[in-house]
Amino acid sequence: MPYKYSLFVNGRHLGPYERRMIVGMRVKNIVTDDQLVQRIDGLDMTVAELMQDRLEAMRMASPSHESTNESRLGAPSSGMWPRFSVRFGGGPMKPGALGFSGAGHISYLGDELHFKGNRRNANLGMSKQEECLPMGVIDSSRTDDCFIEFILKPSQQLNPSEQPQQMRIECTTAEEAKELWELVNMRPRAMPHGLSYAKTAANELCRLVHSRKN
Repeated sequence: MPYKYSLFVNGRHLGPYERRMIVGMRVKNIVTDDQLVQRIDGLDMTVAELMQDRLEAMRMASPSHESTNESRLGAPSSGMWPRFSVRFGGGPMKPGALGFSGAGHISYLGDELHFKGNRRNANLGMSKQEECLPMGVIDSSRTDDCFIEFILKPSQQLNPSEQPQQMRIECTTAEEAKELWELVNMRPRAMPHGLSYAKTAANELCRLVHSRKN
């Protein structure tokens, strides 16, 4: 069975996650080659060493591989990225974060947060909806017990205003709030402004990575 790996960030371990999530974070330039990870059996290594582990890569590619309950996985569309159960706050008459109300989910997608929950529709009723929030519009964030609070930059994609926007979301536990906060703060580095990895063609991504190396 393929191993799980924990990221060593800010003096603590995050995870464990599947190998392909760590590889995905490296491709998106969120982690670096020399970042430390720990295999679930206690073996320490760098991200570069993890990516060079061909045997483990072959195990992950095996059709017999099945995910275990050791990792919170997102929906099939987000695949390898972790998902968090949250409450958005508010109610039908006065929605909470990003117009969502009550219980829902946030998936961490590396360069975006994927929100899913009940949201007011055009008929003033509530329906299941989804929203993607680019990391680039998050100005700052903080945790308060089970809550995580985001300060957003003014953006035409959200409600335009002269003042930063604020949203407060409740996670299931304080530990999950802390983990989500730390993942959010591992933002992609050295990526051209306004460019999202999630929407960048593979050949363009390779060209950008090659140009940075040169």
